[in-house]
This record gives sequence, structure tokens and C-alpha cells, in this order.
Amino acid sequence: MSPILVDRYRSRTESIAATLSDFCEEKIVPNEFFPHHGSLSKDLRESLEKRLQQEHYPTTAICTMTLELGIDIGKVNSVIQVTAPHSISSLRQRMGRSGRRGGASILRMLIAEAELTKDSSVIDKLRLELIQSLAMIRLLIGSKWYEPADTSLYHFSTLLHQVLAVTAQWGGIRAEQLFSLLCKDGPFQNVNVENFKALLVHMGKTELITQLGSGELVLGLLGEKLTSHYSFYAVFKTPEEFRIVCGTKSLGTLPVDSLVLEGQHIVFGGKRWKVNDIDSEKKVIYVEHAKGGKPPKFGGAGLNIHDVVRQEMFQILKDGDYRISVGDQKVDFADSAARELFGESVRYFEDAKLSREPLLQVGNTTYIFPWLGDKVVNTIVALLIQHGFEAGAYAGVIEVEKASLESVRSILLKLASTELPTETELAQQVQEKRIEKFDEFLPESILSTGYGARAFEISNSQNWLRNKIT
Repeated sequence: MSPILVDRYRSRTESIAATLSDFCEEKIVPNEFFPHHGSLSKDLRESLEKRLQQEHYPTTAICTMTLELGIDIGKVNSVIQVTAPHSISSLRQRMGRSGRRGGASILRMLIAEAELTKDSSVIDKLRLELIQSLAMIRLLIGSKWYEPADTSLYHFSTLLHQVLAVTAQWGGIRAEQLFSLLCKDGPFQNVNVENFKALLVHMGKTELITQLGSGELVLGLLGEKLTSHYSFYAVFKTPEEFRIVCGTKSLGTLPVDSLVLEGQHIVFGGKRWKVNDIDSEKKVIYVEHAKGGKPPKFGGAGLNIHDVVRQEMFQILKDGDYRISVGDQKVDFADSAARELFGESVRYFEDAKLSREPLLQVGNTTYIFPWLGDKVVNTIVALLIQHGFEAGAYAGVIEVEKASLESVRSILLKLASTELPTETELAQQVQEKRIEKFDEFLPESILSTGYGARAFEISNSQNWLRNKIT
């Protein structure tokens, strides 16, 4: 049997692998649990991949998403998802890893929820990691739905890569030919002439390309250097690791692949922190301890959850039922512990009247429940910070510290009736926008446009404000 444990973080992957290996040692049986992630040496990764392909021994690969990158891993009996998946698309892909040679596809999901105390956060009381997982399974199995491609994105990093690649391939090409090939008739149709011109001008200034007297574009000195290295051909990279520093103490590292703003509240190492500054050159986020209740266990950091998933979560809680309808019957796919935790979630949801009220005050913290995707959540957080509030978002719930419900409602009503800044304008207040591989070569204006489309959504945010805040 060769099940795969899929998990997002390398540290958690190593911890699970070590714990399971220790169990084997205690029982004096051969170890069959092995980690697999991008930081391991090539020899260790290939050794595990070979063992999986041979199918001679029971093997469990505890891995990050590295085993989703086109690797042949032989016959897989089952896939175990540890923690909530980051998308239904990835869950669908992982489920498809099992049952490829005549057997049924088997997906198991393990969610660890914190024991509730009087100090537990609202997020933990709602069991949102469990609810998100239930919603994703129901959408995948019951509705056959998964996230469509986001056609609002610009992909400027990949566009820059393609400009260099085409120029290197052809030796020389005119700007209008490039625009026609890549943008007008190509995959980057969101990019207009103005944006494309700004990109080429900046590439010229940084010596990625240069223009001959004939008008043709050729590679510049830096462009020649980049395209001649083997690493140029991969257009993706793992998120940058930023150090989290409080005073003179380093708290650890965090992959920055989601929104981080000055003044934003984040959870790290089981504590709340307020972001004071972000040093993009040194890769450091400076924080100070933020007072508040017990931080939530599930923050959903680094994820980009779709509107449909959060709306499904809301519907499940409102109905008090997560089961999948099949004909006249309903199929229950949760075990007894999950059902008990679900009951706790529904009771808190009902007691807090969250089916009809999007705001909730607990102590000196006001919570906002848009029940929409991370783009809308990010937008509302950024707007609140712009207006002097201390805000952060965890699992789609916005926490506003040291603010009464009425003060939050008042500013939301004001935002609903005024013209909001554009996505690009919001992105300008984000210091670290270099997420993709070639973002470091983009001009600030283009970087803000691309990041704004990736992180924010003004239209849906304004619709929610106007329809839900009264």
C-alpha cells in the first residue's frame, strides 16, 4: 500500500514524518514513512520516488506539493490530505493520484481542531478549517465544481519571460510584432498597449533588451545573461521566505505569498503581531506584539479561497447540514468526531446570529463576515487599514481590533457610499509585491497593476458593502 500524505508546509511535513518514524521505531518494525519536499536533496527525493514506483514495500510519502509536479509515483492506494486544501482544483488532482490501476480513488482528510476554552477565538469556535474542508468536498463530489481559471490576471512576470524568450529565439523582433504575438493574438490579452509599452521601456532601461537603429529589439547585456542560464526556463518559484523580527529577536521565517500590509495584524508562532515595517531588500517583516484574545489556530495564510467556497461554507452552516444529496438520500462522509465538531460550529453560528448579521462584537474586537473569497476580504482589510483601523483576516473572517461594532459599521457604510480606490491604487500601499519569478524586473507601475488584480476586487467588495451593510 502506498498512500500519500499531502501537506503545504515543509516544517509540518518533517514533523509528521518524524513522528510516524518514531512510532515505527517504538514498535520495532521497519520504517515506511518518508518526507518529500523541495528542500530535501535530490538523492533523498529520488530514492523515495523509486521506492514508490517499485511497489514492493508499504510506503507512505509525507509531502508538500512537490509530488504533484508530474512525477510518476506508481500505484497509489489512497491519498490523505492533512489540513484544509488550498483549492478544490488541487484536491481534485490529489484524489486523482489514487485508483489509477483499476482500484477506486480514495481520499481521506485529517483536520486537527483545537479544544475550545473560554478564551478560544471566534474562528476556532466556528471550526472554520473543518467547515472549509466539508464545503470543498461537497462542491467537488456533489456539484462537480472546481475553481475556474482567473481570467482577470495579467501575468506580467511570465510576459516578461516570454518577451525575452521570443527575442532570444528570433534574434531580433519589432515591438509591434511582439505585442501582436503575445498580447493581441496571444495568451496575455488583458495587457493593453500602454502597459506593454511601459514594460518594454523599463526592460530597455534595465538592459534586458535594447533597440537597434532599424527598430528591432534584441537582448541587452542583462537579457543575454538571464537567457543563457539554465534556470531561465522555469517560470515558477517557491515563495520568498521573510524573517519575522520583533525588536532584536528573530521569531522565524514566513513564506510571503499573500497580502502583508503595514498596520496589518498577523498570527505567527501562536501569537498575534502587528506589522510595523517590511524591508523587501533584507527580506524582513518587523512586528510588535499585538494585544487581543487567543489567536485562531487556522489562519488560512497563503491561500486564495474562491467566493464559491466561502458561500458554500455559509450555506452549510445556515442549513446545519453538510451531507451530499444523492437522489432521495443524503450521504454522510464525516466521522463521529467531525460530526460533533460540526455541531459545535452550527450552534455558535446560530447563537451569534451570523445567518443574517455580518458583524459581531466580542470584547473590544469587531468581526466582519463577508463569506466571500480572499480578494474581497483583502480589499476590505486594506480599506480599513487606510482609514486607521487595526485589522487582519483569518480564514476569511476580518478582525478589527480596539473597535466597536458601531464604529466599524459606520466606516463600512461610508465606504459603501463613496468611490473606492482601484485595485492598482490599493496595491500601491503593499510594500512587498514581488511574488512571481521575474517580478523583480518589473517597473513599480506594472507591478502594482498585476498585484492589484491578483489580491483585490473592488466591484464585488462594493456590491457586498452596499447589499449587506445597513
